[in-house]
Amino acid sequence: MRIMNYLCYCLLLDIEGGGGVAFIKSSFFWGIAQNILFFGTTCFIFVDDTRKEKYFTRVLTKTMRFLFCLLFIGFSFYTVAQTTCPCTATTEKSHQHRTSAKHVTNYDDFVLKEDTITTSYINKWQKKYKTKTDGITTTPGKTTSERKHTTPEDTLYIFKGFMWYVKQEKNDCDFHIEIGPKNVNRSRVIVEVPEENTELQKKIRDQLDALQLKIFNCNTHNTNIAHFDDPLPVIVIGLGFYDASHKPGDNHGDVHTNKYSWELHPVKDIIFL
Repeated sequence: MRIMNYLCYCLLLDIEGGGGVAFIKSSFFWGIAQNILFFGTTCFIFVDDTRKEKYFTRVLTKTMRFLFCLLFIGFSFYTVAQTTCPCTATTEKSHQHRTSAKHVTNYDDFVLKEDTITTSYINKWQKKYKTKTDGITTTPGKTTSERKHTTPEDTLYIFKGFMWYVKQEKNDCDFHIEIGPKNVNRSRVIVEVPEENTELQKKIRDQLDALQLKIFNCNTHNTNIAHFDDPLPVIVIGLGFYDASHKPGDNHGDVHTNKYSWELHPVKDIIFL
């Protein structure tokens, strides 16, 4: 109670003395302010009739100033609390597997498939292009690690599905995202947003922040928490990519994704529906 009275006193410090300024029982405006801030405890003011208007004006000014400060502080806390996901790649960009293939940004140079595709469409690439992908290597700088022509790596796709999980990879700071059907038990596809696509990474962070969802290796290290209970419907626009670093069944994501090596990588944009 002493602390609250002191705060009230500080807020009204420049109101002229005399005429009966006192902390007593009732004031509608201060009652609202104090009820909001101090769970129902109020501080009140009485003034004589001749100076009532003057006191009320000053009280109102002080109150508005005080509430404005609270709003500013609250906004500052909100800004600080926003997820930023600071990351330093443990592998230099020039040394990353198939680096020239997965860090392209000239999307206009690729053919756009206008029809929307699904998870099952991408998973069929595994068998269909097996002969061609067998010759892909991961060593940076080698022609065999560049994009493979006459495969889905030549094309920009529009992929519709549900976002289940987002992870920030430590080796390259890419966002590794699982997209699939709404059925939790069905296979999914990995799509990746490179570190240099800062605008899209921020868009994803902001969207998940607004929904109180987590990013693995960013604001949680618990995979159960990072997997969404209710997936988010999305449209992903990205290039076909064969992840030769992870052969089928070889630690390519989790149980939902490790049967297949095909991804969309890099991702140009994600639209939340």
